[in-house]
Amino acid sequence: MTPFLIGITGRIASGKSVAAGYISEAYHFHLIDADTVGHQILEEPLVIKDIAHHFPSAFNVTLNSIRRDILSDIVFHDTKLLHVLQSITWTAILAKIHQEIEQYPRSVIEAIGLFQSSLYKQCDCTVYIDCTSENIQKRLQLRGISDGKMQKILNSQKDHASLVSLADIVIPNNTTLSDFMDRIDTAMKKVLSDY
Repeated sequence: MTPFLIGITGRIASGKSVAAGYISEAYHFHLIDADTVGHQILEEPLVIKDIAHHFPSAFNVTLNSIRRDILSDIVFHDTKLLHVLQSITWTAILAKIHQEIEQYPRSVIEAIGLFQSSLYKQCDCTVYIDCTSENIQKRLQLRGISDGKMQKILNSQKDHASLVSLADIVIPNNTTLSDFMDRIDTAMKKVLSDY
């Protein structure tokens, strides 16, 4: 298969996972989920040590591990702390993603921070999944996320409008799942015919 890298991004609960999973299955791309990779690197000793130093309240001394729930509460309260966490984790995340790309050169990458890293420059095509704040809030409520945490998450992602302009393709996801899949198919036919 010809090497080809698609990067998918968007705000939380916009439909990134659905789009990436569908592209992976329907168009035979290896799926790389940056969030899953991020969880994996939180188990690496050097990353644990660095996070424990900057976020001691998220460190479980007994288990020598990071409490992701506490860590997410901390960083979604403070954008500066979110940037500190990203500076610690993104180097390790990118290294693991590059290993996967070498092994599977035809991949689709789902990454909420795609445009905040150098990763998007390696993509043959970048896709932004666009969703209204109202629809995102409804989806987050279905996930059981409190209104307070929801607002903090949305506030931390308020620069999304500037990110939309960086994408090669923008796919809206505000109606039905069937409509969303049709839009993905339309985009993929164009993308694959162009390359």
